[in-house]
Amino acid sequence: MTASNARNENVDFVKGLLIWGVIWGHTITALSAGKFDSPVWIHTFFRTYDLPLFMILSGYFFQQSCNKYSLKELLLNKTGMLLVPIVFWNLVNCSWSVFYFLWAVFISSLICIPIRRLRPVCQIPVMLAIVALFHYFKVPWNMFYLFPFFCIGFLSGRPFIVKGRCSILLIIAFVTGLCFWKSAYTPWQVGYDAWKSDAMALAVYAFRFILAVTGAFVMSQFFFRIKGLLPERVQAFFIETGKKTLALYVLQTFVIEKALNKVMLLANPVFYDIVPDTVHALTGYVIAPLLSVAVIMLLRQIIGLLERSKYTSWVFGTRLEFLRKV
Repeated sequence: MTASNARNENVDFVKGLLIWGVIWGHTITALSAGKFDSPVWIHTFFRTYDLPLFMILSGYFFQQSCNKYSLKELLLNKTGMLLVPIVFWNLVNCSWSVFYFLWAVFISSLICIPIRRLRPVCQIPVMLAIVALFHYFKVPWNMFYLFPFFCIGFLSGRPFIVKGRCSILLIIAFVTGLCFWKSAYTPWQVGYDAWKSDAMALAVYAFRFILAVTGAFVMSQFFFRIKGLLPERVQAFFIETGKKTLALYVLQTFVIEKALNKVMLLANPVFYDIVPDTVHALTGYVIAPLLSVAVIMLLRQIIGLLERSKYTSWVFGTRLEFLRKV
């Protein structure tokens, strides 16, 4: 195995754990059926770093693509691998408000294409100006929150988030930040223009950003280090899962966020009211992780079937090879 392949397996392993955390969190939300007065801590913990780390990785790999491909090839790659599945699954969903993360990756990539042509000394000021605009004008897909992390990965020049020596100071900063973190600080609660009515929102933005960056580094190092401690079958499961993050993200929206959530709302389980504290812990730390693993296994089978056919393989992204010679 070459060093390149080993590095890719490490990245896929981290991505596999990340998407499991995303699905685990969404499963908690669906199973709670709106009965929990407070969020399950593990879900709140996931959200401090999972999407930021996904964006950092996306920015890093896009930067690598910029060094390999022409402008035409970049646009074709992003269109086939992201825009085509985004549009298709939004049409299936009959709404353009879902899959905001995929939109954010696609739009961030388009923004960074011209930026990469600037002198290095000009790139950061331009990116900061764009981030400021995202906090002033309403742009969908949580761009105000996600774009800065894409920029970090894009500017890094190396996969420092996944590979490297873990800093004790960053661990201390992340753990300390978690002690002061509240779910009320999420971008869904403190939006892009909260600063207009409350200047303290600026402090929340800064705190949220620092916690996310330190969390992305610390957790990726943790994932990387535990990889060798796990049985090979477990490693292989998460590596293969990490190769299908886009497809899993899309399909879990229908299976977990829609179907399971609707079933739980209709069932209106009375046991949530009988022993709420017990059910709260049982749901978040036992049922949800096991069910999310089962869902991943099921969805991977469905993904495999869809990708096996040339007529359906494009729904999770495809290279538009026939346009490269046009």
